[in-house]
Amino acid sequence: MKSKLIISQALFDKLNSLDFSQTIWTDNSINSYDELANYILHLLNQYNRKIKVLSIEPGSTNQNSSNYGYFIDLETNQKIAYFFSIPPQRSSRTAFLAQDVYPALTSIIEMCSNSPCNEVYNQPVFIVNLNEENITDSMKINIKGALTIGLHYIDIFMRDNHVKYNSIAELQEDLIQVNRDNQNNFFSIDDQTKQIEFLATTLSSNTNDRYYYASKVFPAAQLAILEGYSLNVTPIETAPNTDNNTLNAFKEYINKIQN
Repeated sequence: MKSKLIISQALFDKLNSLDFSQTIWTDNSINSYDELANYILHLLNQYNRKIKVLSIEPGSTNQNSSNYGYFIDLETNQKIAYFFSIPPQRSSRTAFLAQDVYPALTSIIEMCSNSPCNEVYNQPVFIVNLNEENITDSMKINIKGALTIGLHYIDIFMRDNHVKYNSIAELQEDLIQVNRDNQNNFFSIDDQTKQIEFLATTLSSNTNDRYYYASKVFPAAQLAILEGYSLNVTPIETAPNTDNNTLNAFKEYINKIQN
């Protein structure tokens, strides 16, 4: 199999306009867009030799997210995997990965809602981090959460070796640690009744809230099911500002994996 990677024109233009004289690029021997593209191809093929991706090209992705793309098999012209970038020049800690991945990932989740498995995707999903910022503890939660639901993560700057969460308690501990009030505002755990209740306290009319929320609750749902918990989404169903594609996809996902 040989493939090519299709990315949005907006991302292609951004990568072509980067200032490659900055230290983080020169220290990694990346001095131009061509060198960056070749390095991305190298890392992808090193991570998964089966895709044998030969080129990166701009094209129509049919998604509003400029950070979404996909791999096309050059022989069959069929889509074989999904691609997401965490783009350069993004400084928001809360937006990291959540805002870059979950807007378009929602469409994939909806498409897979009738599948017989618990995964949120039907083909491999690769996330490539091109962002120059240092990885904070809040960012690590989103990375580990993505790994927990089976997404593949590659950092072109080789920062840290992240691993998925092994338990719902481990995820909760990290969420409490990064919260200024030492609280987990995304879900509560009742060990006596073996129930996870998904909270709506962080959800507002701000569009980005739903993506930040999704990056925490999708991995929490998978971990909880594996550990034998029941899942309660009543707070989301009764709260305002929750009738949107992202949260509706989450509620449908809960219904699928619980029933």
